Amino acid sequence: MDHPIAVHKTIGLGFSDFANDPNIDQFAVQYSSNTSKGFHNAMVSAWANANGRYSLNLAEGHPDAFGSQARLRSWAAAMGGAYVMHVRWDIASTDTNDLKDCGRLVSFMESLPLNKMSPHDELAFGATDYVLANPGEDYVAYAANRNGDMGLKGIEAGTYDFTWLNITNGEYVKQVGISVGAGSQSWSAPSGIGNELAVYLHRTGGPTAEIGGDLNSDGVVDIADVQACAAVVLGMTTDPNVVGHADVNNDGKVDIRDVQTIVNVVLKD
Repeated sequence: MDHPIAVHKTIGLGFSDFANDPNIDQFAVQYSSNTSKGFHNAMVSAWANANGRYSLNLAEGHPDAFGSQARLRSWAAAMGGAYVMHVRWDIASTDTNDLKDCGRLVSFMESLPLNKMSPHDELAFGATDYVLANPGEDYVAYAANRNGDMGLKGIEAGTYDFTWLNITNGEYVKQVGISVGAGSQSWSAPSGIGNELAVYLHRTGGPTAEIGGDLNSDGVVDIADVQACAAVVLGMTTDPNVVGHADVNNDGKVDIRDVQTIVNVVLKD
């Protein structure tokens, strides 16, 4: 029968006995921490150790958690690259609100291209606590108790769709076609999104698109992009969203060669 095989270890993050076994698909982790951050850091460490060989499941976290403590632990572990279970929970006796919290986490994570994403906390900026990302394409920024604007470091310039989630009540806010500059950027949460939140950024256009040269992020490369690049070369525009797209040949500078590259794309089409 073709089904996944998991191994549950009773303590710690060591998995050396099974790490290279091609028959093992999942490390079912048992771990203890008094903080959600402790669980997050443990899962990030276990993710690095796994190196893509097997999946992670926080199968047994101690002490037992319920209510907001369970919700914070679940999100902390998920943002560390792990599935999550809670011991001593069952459908009949578990509080409905706890089950709803789990459902919101599942729905949000299943909407992502998770097979391409991994923990990238080094990209956290502003009020962001943890980051999952496929850098350059997809990012999730999470905050347990936001104090300020959500942000990311080293983000690729381009056009993004934002999906904001109020984790405590499941309210979503979608923002489409947001222009984002390169580097460290931050954004205010929309009305109705509280301080325990996640935001998913999906890049829909920009300088590393397959054909390159779409400086104005309108989805096509045409004479308008040639003019925009020439304006950057001549110092007539300093708009970071345009400048960030202008080095289309990726040689570290914007010059006439970039203008010619875009002209070549236009003529080819």
